[in-house]
Amino acid sequence: MAGSPDLLHDGGMRQILERAQSLADATPPERDRVVDFIRVASMVVVVLGHWLMAMLWAGPDGLVYGNALDDSVGLQLLTWALQVMPLFFLAGGFSNGRSLTSANDVGDWLGGRARRLLVPIVPLVAFWASVTWLLGPLLPTDLLRAATLVSLVPLWFLAVYLGIVALAPISHAAWRRWGWWSVAAPALAATTVDLVRFGSGVEWLGWANFLFVWGAIHQVGYAWQSWAKPHVGRRLAPAGLAALVLLVAVGPYPTSMIGLDDQAVNNTTPPTVVLLALAAMQAGVVGMMAPRLRRRLESGRVWTGVVLAAGMAMSWYAWHLTVMVLTTGLDLLAGGVLLSPEPLTATWWASRPVWLVVLAAATLPIVLAVVHLEGRRGATRRGWLAALGIFGAVVSIAALVLGGVSVPAVAGFAFSAWAAGAITRPGAGISDRSHAGS
Repeated sequence: MAGSPDLLHDGGMRQILERAQSLADATPPERDRVVDFIRVASMVVVVLGHWLMAMLWAGPDGLVYGNALDDSVGLQLLTWALQVMPLFFLAGGFSNGRSLTSANDVGDWLGGRARRLLVPIVPLVAFWASVTWLLGPLLPTDLLRAATLVSLVPLWFLAVYLGIVALAPISHAAWRRWGWWSVAAPALAATTVDLVRFGSGVEWLGWANFLFVWGAIHQVGYAWQSWAKPHVGRRLAPAGLAALVLLVAVGPYPTSMIGLDDQAVNNTTPPTVVLLALAAMQAGVVGMMAPRLRRRLESGRVWTGVVLAAGMAMSWYAWHLTVMVLTTGLDLLAGGVLLSPEPLTATWWASRPVWLVVLAAATLPIVLAVVHLEGRRGATRRGWLAALGIFGAVVSIAALVLGGVSVPAVAGFAFSAWAAGAITRPGAGISDRSHAGS
């Protein structure tokens, strides 16, 4: 988010608000505020969705946990609106394309993007590495591993997005040369992967769609100005919805756009072409709403709120499941008051607002403690070293998400974050990046 990560380097809420106000007032008129809103709103929806989907119950036989989506087709249909990562990749494509156009050095651009994505993650990885190695001998191994894996789930998105960002100079050049053909190519590749995967049972091939599906969606972001319009949205949204319904009805694809453990096919891990249809539908909705959103975002108070939220979004995203895990543990020690309602009962639903408020209140102090790190200047790295850092981060984050905390994964992440300039010496200065830059 342009200019936003340095929001909170000043102490105190008054300074935070004043800084947000200053950045909001300095917003250039040509900036498309809808893009910023979409990125912030996507993070908010993901955080609230994860908190609401978690079914945690202090039953008579101990803690029972599950996913509210598992047994409810109605809730699974809601994921057609709540799976908003396609919107984030669309907005990311627009912002990356715009900033690449004005970048003087691609290596510096890569390093800057990598730092902004990795810096919020460094304290999270350090926290869970410390818990694992210091408290591991005192805690049940299975419990600690489960807590770690759940807490690090949000990092899957970061690994994928980092990989797409690393390829952005190439994909943006392809867009400038071939236009929509550069979207059609990865979309066709994703379709081919699914046909081969489900037709011949070559399951491992599906992992290629992390590149093809998310790459195609990010590619569409380069064309934001051409499709984020009401007359285009009115055609695109129903077309995307029709394709989505058809794929789910006649194909091997489940209803849920969020992966569930008990389903033979998962639409997100690895991703399937269903997400392309979902992206088309959501892009159409954005197109229809864009003029109204732009008018609403002209309000000084609303726009200041978006700028303020933008400065905290990645930290909230990084820490929200860790806070849920820690809150669950503390509540169990206190007798399980928050976890006493049986999931999906009327009492459970009525208690959800309290659950959300408690988690938000517990997350805010952590965010305020770590978010100032996002504004620190990273070390200047050569382009090849930044690229090496990005590649290493993708691999090490994948290892953390899939296998949990280990010495090789943490060491690999630490080296990668250093190579990308995300780990700097204590006392490094605060960046003074203009809000006008993307």
